[in-house]
Amino acid sequence: MKGGKAQKQQPFVKKNMPRHGKVVNTERWEKEKKQQKAIKKSPSMGINVAYIERWKYYVTLAIILLLSFILYYPTLKNGFVWDDEVYIINNNLIKDLSWESIKAIFNNFSSDNYAPITDLINAVQFRISGLSPAAFHFGSLVFHLLNGILVFWFIKLLSGNWNMAVITSLLFAIHPMQVESVAWASGGSNLYYAAFFLGSLVAYLYYLQQNLKRYLVISLMLFILSLTSKAVAVVLPVVLLLIDNYKDRKITIKLFLEKSPFFILSIGMGILTLVLKNNVGNVQDITLFSFPQQIIFACYGFITYLFKLFLPLNLSAYYPYPTNGIDIPIQFYKYLFFVLGLTAYIIYSHRFSKKIIFGMGFFALTVFLVLQLLPVGGAIMADRYCYIPSIGIFYLTGEGLNLLWNKKLKYFVIILLSAFTIFFFVKTYTRCSIWRNDITLWNDVINRYKTIPIAYYNRGDAFMDGGKYNQAIDDYSKAIALKPNYTKAYYARGTLFMRNKKFDQAEYDFNKALELNPNYSEVYFNRGILYMNGKKFDKALDDFNKSLTLNPNYVEAYINRGIVFMNENKYDEALNDFSKAITLNPNYIEAYINRGSVFMNSKKYDQALNDFSRAITLNPNSPEAYFNRGVIFFNEKNYEQAISNYSKAIDINPSDAVAFYFRGWAEFYLGKKEPACLDFKQAANLGYKLATDALLQLCK
Repeated sequence: MKGGKAQKQQPFVKKNMPRHGKVVNTERWEKEKKQQKAIKKSPSMGINVAYIERWKYYVTLAIILLLSFILYYPTLKNGFVWDDEVYIINNNLIKDLSWESIKAIFNNFSSDNYAPITDLINAVQFRISGLSPAAFHFGSLVFHLLNGILVFWFIKLLSGNWNMAVITSLLFAIHPMQVESVAWASGGSNLYYAAFFLGSLVAYLYYLQQNLKRYLVISLMLFILSLTSKAVAVVLPVVLLLIDNYKDRKITIKLFLEKSPFFILSIGMGILTLVLKNNVGNVQDITLFSFPQQIIFACYGFITYLFKLFLPLNLSAYYPYPTNGIDIPIQFYKYLFFVLGLTAYIIYSHRFSKKIIFGMGFFALTVFLVLQLLPVGGAIMADRYCYIPSIGIFYLTGEGLNLLWNKKLKYFVIILLSAFTIFFFVKTYTRCSIWRNDITLWNDVINRYKTIPIAYYNRGDAFMDGGKYNQAIDDYSKAIALKPNYTKAYYARGTLFMRNKKFDQAEYDFNKALELNPNYSEVYFNRGILYMNGKKFDKALDDFNKSLTLNPNYVEAYINRGIVFMNENKYDEALNDFSKAITLNPNYIEAYINRGSVFMNSKKYDQALNDFSRAITLNPNSPEAYFNRGVIFFNEKNYEQAISNYSKAIDINPSDAVAFYFRGWAEFYLGKKEPACLDFKQAANLGYKLATDALLQLCK
């Protein structure tokens, strides 16, 4: 039988099926297939639908940002509060933007946190607007809006879901726990590091999406900026691994090597931060509590943060430890079991979804370092610590609402989301005003917690700055009653007692402060002032010496020790102290005036004139400098110049009887009897006895 040609077999292929071996979300694949068919039928219509779909969410994001701006607009009326004095007002590093100043910013390792980018951003703000609280608050608001955009962008790239991005960015933008970061000028560091942190995550997702190394480099650069804005950014490399797991990347040695520069930088910054905090003494030594008890407190903080993210009630600028005793109440141990149970569920959830482990993992990783396992400061929690961690919880909230939406509970989702939005909006808006000033801030803390010593101490400082000295003394006394070893409160109260001329009480408080802390240089300085005013020059000298032994760069101590030397006619020693003060601070006006006085008493008029003129250059409204320069001209019989300088001193301080008196003599020596007598009369009216004698002798 003649063999026929065999027909070539065609392999069986089912059209539009995914390739074998690749795991695909079939529901999503079917949806995309239907969309492709619709586009093939009407290409132009398909493009328009996709375009309109995107812009719908962009408009929604714009509305969220507008709401956020309206919400935080009241913060522009807020002043500087709390630690703003340290980080902004008295931070000389931010007062200049020269190359030398920028180098000083990056070479500054004297604080407890290496954050040159934060100082640099603050320096730019200072260059633009000076020490305007509104300008700093506006900068914070701009960064918060930027972070809202970055959260939207990050979640969209991560999940591929527009709705998820909208919900997460909405909750992030308006949640009341974000107020501390936005409404507090010093909270800006939180906003700056968050912007670079989120930017780094966005760049990393682009790297995963497009497999282009340049995005990994960009991610690394942004990570460096985040690290040098705030050290808590060290957790970012682990967050990248969390994203890898979410994106089904197998965790291998190669994956770790890919991120090795991130881990090296993270470990380096972690070591540096610990060294700096130990050097400055900002790591709290809570000897009352054992490490297992600190773990209980960390669990308490973890669960409480979660609770407040869902129901932000009883928010405070300061959360004290929930007990002052050695033994913590038994009910706090339940938080350990809550954390263990939650951890077990999260691990189990990996079997059916990576969303829960991502959201909770993101929260846990970014909040871990601020759970006070290594206590820093006296508070157990802070709202600002949730700024970045909250994103993980808000993402899960979005997933939960999306799940309910798909289960045909659309109206329930709309009502629930609307209710939370309104509740958060009202709470956030009202909380912004609490940060208006130190009085409103600490009043709020005291209203919630009646037994926090630092709240009374800080409110006392605010009362003192506002000239309400009796109220300040009451608050310092309350702080001492709550904490009998509160050294700073004794020092502050003693300073006010001295101001109110209650010298015995002031001395008692200074002595008590030194008993508690024998190395407190400021207390020695103030007690020295107390002794100097009481003419106890030997005791004053001992205290100024001790103050300078503890702090060799204490400019004010050199000035006042120099004044003691002047009173004891030790002009060489006084001259050395005033010159040392000028070396330490070339713009210290009082140092020039005092050194000029020493030169004048030693009849070194040229040098004295130089110092008084320098003081006038630094402060054209210094009556003392004009008066003293007038004295030099008077002694040199240059009466015209003397009259000119006395007149300037009188213009600045019209109640200066001595200036009127000496100007009268200068006018008299120039033969101007009538104006001289008028000046003698004015000086006499101001209570200067020598002017009365001059009137009787010369102006009959």
